[in-house]
Amino acid sequence: MLFCTLSSGSSGNSVLLSHDDTNILIDCGRSGKHICSRLQELNIPPESINAILVTHEHSDHTCGLGVFSRKFDVPIYTTNGTWEGINNSSTIGKISERNINTISPYQTFDIGNIKIVPFQIPHDANQPVGYRFLAGNTVVACATDIGYLSESVVRGVAGANVVLLESNHDVDMLMRSTKYSQQLKNRILSNEGHLCNNHAAAFASYLAKNGTEHILLGHLSEENNDPEIAYNTTANALAAKGIDYKRDVFITVARRHELSEVIRI
Repeated sequence: MLFCTLSSGSSGNSVLLSHDDTNILIDCGRSGKHICSRLQELNIPPESINAILVTHEHSDHTCGLGVFSRKFDVPIYTTNGTWEGINNSSTIGKISERNINTISPYQTFDIGNIKIVPFQIPHDANQPVGYRFLAGNTVVACATDIGYLSESVVRGVAGANVVLLESNHDVDMLMRSTKYSQQLKNRILSNEGHLCNNHAAAFASYLAKNGTEHILLGHLSEENNDPEIAYNTTANALAAKGIDYKRDVFITVARRHELSEVIRI
């Protein structure tokens, strides 16, 4: 199994999960050219992508969706609410009806040899979801754009070997920002906004105690976070719980414009 982010952050998000002959993108929030370039770095032909799963309709998760699906005839999987949101707010262009597949939270479906369980996430979008994957004996979970650690999020990622976890902002940096309005700050800090470093770090400790081997911190704010701050916040929280973050669990931080560390299990 291969897992990595192709891009992560407010500039755009896309994730690759590959197992045997099945290749899946989670979100397509960068240009088709950018996605293709990152895939080529991994020696994965863009035309070999079997599906694109969408977490929600915001443009940093969907802006390249139409171009990529049309060019390579790739099926798209979204909840009904997300698809309505895409149609109402996006300019992704026309998608072939045969490539539109609607899914429901907690209803398992298969793509190739990968089992997928969507789970509800708290975010200001239409029916947004995270995803839990079973590939062979490995469980991978993606949980970003989460305002808080709801019961559904905890259930969705608990026990996964690998977790992509949002660590969006440092609260102090956000509150001091002069570029963000108070309204935007309130949105980010709300239960339908984004997860801060401290909350991600506390949850990372829980995950490590329950079998997670690799935590990839993602969706960092460019303005209100820093990779070193996010990493150290989680590392310190793990150390405080007696967890060796270089032996018991590995922490990495997803990059904004480049491939993250490639996780192979």
